[in-house]
Amino acid sequence: MSDTPPLSPADPDKLASAIAYALCFDGRGKPLGVQAKADHSYMARNVMQQLERSGYLVTKKPSLDRLEMGVPVYATRPVD
Repeated sequence: MSDTPPLSPADPDKLASAIAYALCFDGRGKPLGVQAKADHSYMARNVMQQLERSGYLVTKKPSLDRLEMGVPVYATRPVD
C-alpha cells in the first residue's frame, strides 16, 4: 500500500487564497513589482509554482475524440 493520502477536491476558498497570494508575492514572499505583474507568462508561472508549494495538484480530464463518439465534425462548429 502507498503512504500517499488520497486526492480530494480543493476547498475553493483555500484555492482562491493561494492564487491571490501568487498574484501579489513571489516565491520568497516579497511583493511583486509592476513589471512582473505586467508579464503574463511570469504571472502564470508564479501562480502554478504557488499552487505546487501549497500542495495543489492540477490535472486535466482526458479529451474525448469526437469521431469516436460518433459526432460528425460539421456538428461541432459554433452556432451564431
